[in-house]
Amino acid sequence: MYAMICTRLNIAQVMGVISKFMANLGGEHLSAIKRILRYIKETLGVALCFRVSKLIVKDYIDSHFVDGLDKRKYIIGYMFTLV
Repeated sequence: MYAMICTRLNIAQVMGVISKFMANLGGEHLSAIKRILRYIKETLGVALCFRVSKLIVKDYIDSHFVDGLDKRKYIIGYMFTLV
């Protein structure tokens, strides 16, 4: 989770899915974790750097309930842009 939150936002979705199964990992989950670690190792030298500028981050977030309030299932969508 540290790798996702503090260093690699591009693996956030897959880490969120894998973390649901941490209490009962199967073979497929372990192979997915190994693949994530391999990806991190192979891309250690890759970085996205921004120079000092007047960039403005705009965010758009939307959510709605899929099956009603009683089942508490919802979908969230978000988008960030740099202007």
